[in-house]
Amino acid sequence: MARLYDALTGLPHRTLLVDRLQQAMGQALHQRKRVALMLLNLDGFDGVTEKCGRGTGDRLLRHVAGVLRSSLRGTDMVCRYGEAEFVIMLPEVDDIEDVTTVVRKVRGRLAASLGVESLPIPVTVCIGLALYPGDGQDCVELLNHADGAMYREKSSGTSLTVTCS
Repeated sequence: MARLYDALTGLPHRTLLVDRLQQAMGQALHQRKRVALMLLNLDGFDGVTEKCGRGTGDRLLRHVAGVLRSSLRGTDMVCRYGEAEFVIMLPEVDDIEDVTTVVRKVRGRLAASLGVESLPIPVTVCIGLALYPGDGQDCVELLNHADGAMYREKSSGTSLTVTCS
């Protein structure tokens, strides 16, 4: 079971995410609810590790994992998806405003906490959102939709940039 979790952050890996996402999609279908999937990327992370070393990068990832964990309900899930990517899954969504509230909460907490880190370069937080069933009928489609939304946010300049001293 340990290989289902990231050793650095303690968060689930993508294998466990896909399993739980499939379960949540099945439940949502029967309950006529939605599942929200948010893909979050820390743009500039490579610069942090290059300038400050792997240890600083690891501390940043553990910090972000903790902020994300503390921003969610017990039924929600956050996983480490890539080197500097995280996925948040919100099962049993009734209202899109609930998702918007979580996005605002995550952005606010990350902005506040990253603003006090002593990183010499800016870190940009981009969040892409996908909703089941409207944005995809399976895990791959949902993740691809969230990925596309994240890159559109990044290119539009609306992502959260935190410049740390």
